[in-house]
Amino acid sequence: MHLFEPRPDDWAAYRALRLRALQDAPLAFLEKLPAAEARGEADWRDRLAPRDTRRVLAARSGDAWLGSMIVYTDDRVDAWLVAVWVAPEARGTGLAERMLRDQIAWARDGLGARRLLLHVGGTNARARALYERVGFRATGQVDHFADHPEDEHVLELPLHPPVVQ
Repeated sequence: MHLFEPRPDDWAAYRALRLRALQDAPLAFLEKLPAAEARGEADWRDRLAPRDTRRVLAARSGDAWLGSMIVYTDDRVDAWLVAVWVAPEARGTGLAERMLRDQIAWARDGLGARRLLLHVGGTNARARALYERVGFRATGQVDHFADHPEDEHVLELPLHPPVVQ
């Protein structure tokens, strides 16, 4: 399995992957399938446009796209991991952890972020176990989003240890 940063010309394959993710795990995302289906090519291309404050990471085997996840920051202090999904046929292979560790390194070294945050659904035990295995811990914060039936727990991973004085 090959990890890579998709480019705007990959928009159609990335769109297909995202739509598949929304069909497979509708509770895992705030975005709804009809909204994603309605997006035009320009929007998909923009999502994949290189930026120094965001990184889309995808995985594929041959022509088959198997997963993606995004890290972004607004302030270079906190970074967020979002849009995490791995295809059912690639689950249990170590792909999710490999992608996650790659994104953690990018948030730390590429962004210089102090911590990486994410939301995980209260019923998504498998994802939470992965996040905790690589060092994420619960912050105690639980967010509720409009039109989203599940509690979203905030987890954090410190990326740079505090300076001890």
